[in-house]
Amino acid sequence: MNPQTAKQSAHYITQPPRQWMDQAVPWLIVGLLLPLYWLMSSPTISTAYGSSDSGELATALWFGAVPHPPGSPTYLLIGQVALHWFGGELAQRLALLSGLATALSAGIVAACVGLSASDQLRSIRWSAMLAAGLGFGLSQRIWQQALVVEVYALANVFQLLLLWLSLRWQRWQQARTLAALGLVCGLGLGVQLPVAAWLVGFGVWWFKAKWAIKWPQIGLFLLMLLLGLSSYLILPWRGAVVPQASWGDWSSVAGAISHISASEYRYLVGAVPLSEQIQRCILAIRDLLASYWWIVGPLLIGCGWQKITLAQRWLLVAWAGVTLLWAISYGGADAQVYLLPIHGLAAWLLGMGVVWLAQKPRLAGWIWLAPMLILICLPLGWQFSLRNQTQSRDQAIALLHQQPANGQLLSNDDQTTFSAWYVQSVLGVRPDVQIIDQRLQQQLWYQRREGLSTR
Repeated sequence: MNPQTAKQSAHYITQPPRQWMDQAVPWLIVGLLLPLYWLMSSPTISTAYGSSDSGELATALWFGAVPHPPGSPTYLLIGQVALHWFGGELAQRLALLSGLATALSAGIVAACVGLSASDQLRSIRWSAMLAAGLGFGLSQRIWQQALVVEVYALANVFQLLLLWLSLRWQRWQQARTLAALGLVCGLGLGVQLPVAAWLVGFGVWWFKAKWAIKWPQIGLFLLMLLLGLSSYLILPWRGAVVPQASWGDWSSVAGAISHISASEYRYLVGAVPLSEQIQRCILAIRDLLASYWWIVGPLLIGCGWQKITLAQRWLLVAWAGVTLLWAISYGGADAQVYLLPIHGLAAWLLGMGVVWLAQKPRLAGWIWLAPMLILICLPLGWQFSLRNQTQSRDQAIALLHQQPANGQLLSNDDQTTFSAWYVQSVLGVRPDVQIIDQRLQQQLWYQRREGLSTR
């Protein structure tokens, strides 16, 4: 054993199992990022950064209704709390929720690094935690989602909680950790269905690690998974209570299953041609490199790959692989937002890369510079500010005011429809105008809804 390793081992043995700073660093990161996000968040609805659904989500929360498939019940429940916690315009409160969720996600990334590097010197561990948390929170795509009304920021919280709990399971294999994994996964699926990619990664990890299968533990995991998924039970109730504002047919079991399974969008799965999938894959790699500043971030991420175990590599490859496959093959707009879980995994590797470099004798004394180098990139985030930007709301208001009395506004895109729904139903602008989305007219539930709302 070389002197450096011996020093680290001795330090680890004499340290208490839990250092208070290991718990303080993640909260320090949350405290640093949260004011930045809130300062630059959208004051109203927006269509920036893939958030064209913001008007519909805000309207559904305002009425207690159901948004587009699969309904995102966990987001609806947490969003309802945000409506009472925060002030400002309705959409602004939900944008603040995205900022809070993103700041918490950055803190969880730091906690993942702290757990994985618990045998390292405190200076190394804390530098790595700061670099990972700030690297995640200041990366381009993550920063953007912290400012808008969308489900992706909240989905990131559950994705990264799954990573943290997975690392705890690898170390201690406690039944309560497996139960927590099931609950978090179920709740995460109530925000965004692609969270299921973690199940694939964890299954491959379990197989490669050759953990013993204990059926009582598996049963507990499945039970907690179903408990988390039970959030979907609120959707039929909401749909029945507010049918005139809800998306989908909630008058039958078949209609509820169709909505929850997102059958309306099934035609988009695998709809992208192979040539375009290859192009999307190249763009996804480019986007990841750009988000982590081309040189510094990718270098640290590559070093982090050297630090993690073989079983952890299998988790990451399977989890990120399924996520990437979904992002490049799904035919919906703004497919890059489905790559956000990969950013969280990359940030964990970034932190582990700092640990790997710190074990090199010539670099160990300078490793505290890693988070400082990342902070240099802070000004880059200012270009994504949505502060005082109200174009989407103002354009929708102007469009409604252009319609004749008791007229109809015909729409063929999400931006126009959802923004108009919000300013009319939530802000009370031109309630006499009937908003008709010509794409939805083929849906029986929409025809019935329009019949109920005919003036």
